[in-house]
Amino acid sequence: MRRIIWLYGRPGSGKTTLSVALRATLTRRGHTVCLLDSDHMRLGPNIDLGYDDEARTENVKRLSLIALLLSRADDNPFVIVSAVTPRVLHRLLAERLCDPLLAYVTGAEKKLWLGTRFEEVLADEDKACCQDCRRAEKGDVHLDTQILSPDHCATLIVQKLQEEGLL
Repeated sequence: MRRIIWLYGRPGSGKTTLSVALRATLTRRGHTVCLLDSDHMRLGPNIDLGYDDEARTENVKRLSLIALLLSRADDNPFVIVSAVTPRVLHRLLAERLCDPLLAYVTGAEKKLWLGTRFEEVLADEDKACCQDCRRAEKGDVHLDTQILSPDHCATLIVQKLQEEGLL
């Protein structure tokens, strides 16, 4: 696992807020941190992408490769990616390309997400393709931002990074 943390969950679940809190926590501990927010990336390098499945796949691919490049910088930074990433296959792609710590963020998100529930996007074909994809399906860490503060969530991620020998 690299020094890449991939925060995923529904829009409005607190991914961006958590990424800022996590950056502050890691920075206080003396680490360099880069943030890659999918919403911001769609205003720049990913401006040409829509939201259909093919475009989402390309979005994850670009985010993963940019995160990988940033993580290889001389100062060995942590890279925090914040992206909805609803499909298991997309998280498997990120896992294959940049091997991130996967953190599933839930909380006070919008009740409807593009007319469907987030869990319904975990299509049967995704699950059939990855019998051993529990990590990509459930994440390494599950954070409920409706119960836990951003700082508490950041602390839990830091603890997981320590368990994984990344701190």
